[in-house]
Parts: sequence; structure tokens; C-alpha cells
Amino acid sequence: MNYDNPYYIEKLRIKEIHDKGYKGEGITIAIIDSGADYNHKELKNAIHHGVNFTCELNGNKFDYMDLFYHGTAVLSVIKKIAPNSKIIVIKSMQKGGKGTFDDVLKGLDYALSQKVDIISMSVGTKRHNSNLEKKIKQIVEKGISVVVSAGNENDGISSTKEIAYPAYYQEVISVGSCNKNGNPSYFSNTNDLIDLITYGEKIQIIKPKNKYGTDDGSSFSCPIVAGVLALIKQYMLTQQDKVTEQELFEELIKNTKFIEGEDRSAQGHGILILDNFIGKISK
Repeated sequence: MNYDNPYYIEKLRIKEIHDKGYKGEGITIAIIDSGADYNHKELKNAIHHGVNFTCELNGNKFDYMDLFYHGTAVLSVIKKIAPNSKIIVIKSMQKGGKGTFDDVLKGLDYALSQKVDIISMSVGTKRHNSNLEKKIKQIVEKGISVVVSAGNENDGISSTKEIAYPAYYQEVISVGSCNKNGNPSYFSNTNDLIDLITYGEKIQIIKPKNKYGTDDGSSFSCPIVAGVLALIKQYMLTQQDKVTEQELFEELIKNTKFIEGEDRSAQGHGILILDNFIGKISK
């Protein structure tokens, strides 16, 4: 395991982007998850602030410590991609990845109040919730990109689709997983609303209590895309005064490549490849 140089950084040519001066400056990312280990030696300076909407930690709104590991891991991925972005940690999930719609809705409301640019949500449920859908629509209409993990319930049958919410809402950017070789992961959900895929297997992550490890799942593909969006938006704001959610999405999709021989339901527009973006910033 090498957190200092995770393979997805090399695959996506992130260091080349950083060397051009794009590290997420001026972009705010909210992470809605299980909190973060704000004492971790690698992360304590990565967080702008955090908030807790769960009943954990005696419901202390100002204590967003991660009692699971998931939010810490997600944060560690975004930190590698967009190290200079402003990161707000929103604790809406509890141990074991459990959570309530109410806590997630409060988290979304808070992200909206903070006027963030991007929301990263590596969360999912099989239950549709109309309030959640309405809130996401409201947020996207305000120009905020909502990036969501597609889910990890692939049943291996190409004719069926696996659905998780909020990834299956039209307004979000739904991100599936691929392996190191760029093939769709065997576990990654397939359906008609997948937007793209990126690396989600053997992802090098940070865990609470100064630990490190690797993990699999679209949960880790999602923050890769959230971080990349921060880099793209930072660049776009040097070219124009305002960037709409749709414009940012379209620019993201220009940096995908459709994998021939794979169903669209497994990859959406294709795998994330940043050659187009690197070409733009290199002119």
C-alpha cells in the first residue's frame, strides 16, 4: 500500500495538472459521509471545518469525528486530487454506514447554506425518498455539482439493472467503479443513469487513528470525480466569470472514453481519462 503515490494519481496524470497550478484553489467541496478523523496526521490540516447531524458523539453538532472509517477514507482521496480545495466535512452517517434521510437532508441543507461548489456523497439506499430527490434538484438548480457513488450491488446479469439512491436521480453525477486496468468492476451497479466510471478497486486510503489501507467500491470512485471536478472548475473560472453545473458536467464528460465491448449501462459515457483537460491547460 502506498498512500504517498496511489496508482490512480499516476493513471489520471494528476501530478501534471498540479504542476500547471491546478490544485483546487478557490473551490469548496462538501463531503457528506460518516465524518472524518480530524486528528489524523495526514488530514488535520486538510479540513476547513465540519459539522455533525447524527446522534453520535452525544449529538454534539461541532464534533464530526469519524467512528466508522468511510468518511475519513473518502476525504483522503479528495485530498490527493484537490489538495488546496476548501473541504467541509458533514457527518450525516454513523457506524456501519447507517444513516437516516433526515440527517442526510440536514447535511444537504448545510452544504447549500455554505455555497459549496461540489458535494461528494458516497452513500446509497435502495429506497427512493421524494424529499431527498427534491432537495438534490434544488441544490443542482443553484449550480452545485452533486457527485454520488453508483453502488456496489451488481448481480452479474447484464439484462438487469441495480438501482441505489441518490445515484439514480437524474440530476446527480453517478459514478461507477473500474479496476486498475480500466475494466468495469464486477461489483459496480449497472443502469441507464450511470454517467461515468473511474478507479474503485484497491484504492489506497487513510483510516482513522493514523492508519492506512486499501478498499474497493464506487464509494472511492466518487471522490476521485469530485476532486477532478474541483480542478476543472478552477481552470474554467480562469476562462469565464461563472461556471454553471451543466457546463462543468459537459467539460467532465469531454474527459471520458467509451470502452468498446462493454455495455453503456456499466460505464455511462465511459472511463475518466484527463488527456483532453491536460491538453487545454498545457496550451
